[in-house]
Parts: sequence; C-alpha cells; structure tokens
Amino acid sequence: MLVSIDEETFELSESAEFIFRGINGRRSVQEIGVLLAEKYAIPVDTAVEDVAELLDALARSDILEFPG
Repeated sequence: MLVSIDEETFELSESAEFIFRGINGRRSVQEIGVLLAEKYAIPVDTAVEDVAELLDALARSDILEFPG
C-alpha cells in the first residue's frame, strides 16, 4: 500500500497496512494493537508498541492528524 501527502509517498509494509486500515477514528491504539497481535500471533505489548510507533511516524509526516 502506498500513502502520500504533498509530493512524499510512503510504501507501507503488510503489517503497517493492517494498522493503517484499522484506524477508524474510534479504535484506540490498544484496540488496534490487540487486532494486530491476533493477526500476526505476536505479544499484545509488542503489537501496541508497533501501532504507537507507526501512528507517531505517520503523524510526524502529516499523513495523520489527531484531534485536539
């Protein structure tokens, strides 16, 4: 999956795409992490950290914007 803003384009890995598609404005980082852990059979703590890191990177790149 490719995501872009302005002239920058990012290619998401399979797991990053799963996380990106899990964002719906209602799910928490924890909830997306649980879904990721279930899909890839990894520890929930690791999955939640991965979700938080990706969301932070996407926000720093202005691909995501958090309310507030």
